[in-house]
Amino acid sequence: MPDGEIEILDWKNLPKNTETRYLGMALHDARVESIKSNFLHRSVVFKFVMPHLAHYYRFPNGHHFVLRFDGVQSARVFRYERYPDGFLFPVSGEQNDAVTAELQAHWREESLSWRDFEASITKEYEQIFDIFDAQLASGNNVLSIRISGYHNYTGYREMYLRAENIALDQVGGEPLDFEGLHKHSEGFWTAFKEGGLGLNDWVPPED
Repeated sequence: MPDGEIEILDWKNLPKNTETRYLGMALHDARVESIKSNFLHRSVVFKFVMPHLAHYYRFPNGHHFVLRFDGVQSARVFRYERYPDGFLFPVSGEQNDAVTAELQAHWREESLSWRDFEASITKEYEQIFDIFDAQLASGNNVLSIRISGYHNYTGYREMYLRAENIALDQVGGEPLDFEGLHKHSEGFWTAFKEGGLGLNDWVPPED
């Protein structure tokens, strides 16, 4: 790299030795109900709920989380196109796992319109984005986040945003950052795995 040239922090081409942080515990199963961009203020705002945490911790009605990106430099979304339905390799049953891996390795990444994707996320028509995984990278006073999940529970999508600042808060409760949300999620999943929590416990008790 020429002297003086700054490496761009981007999940598609992360510079070597970039510090990364796993956010999956905090954001897993977040149900994004809206994504709004403000080009004048260079911001992108995600509004999402987490029904399992809301039921477990008895959050009040109207409670939701806000994930805000300021100084946004890049916002992209991709889908993955697989082999056409019905396309099969002639193999025996014991080769099935290898064939599945082969198919996934040949899925084609395709770019989508961020504006169209953003407009498609709307609570009114129950069109949501369910977060499966998230990772954050930092460096050169810039943050980059990779978020993967399912659009309307079916189509797999990956989002990549690069911004100067990322902040998380909750509406209808005390201020909460990623560490706090991580602890909330960790408490829920620990109770679930230890058998002290069942699906019926997700439903808040009647007053």
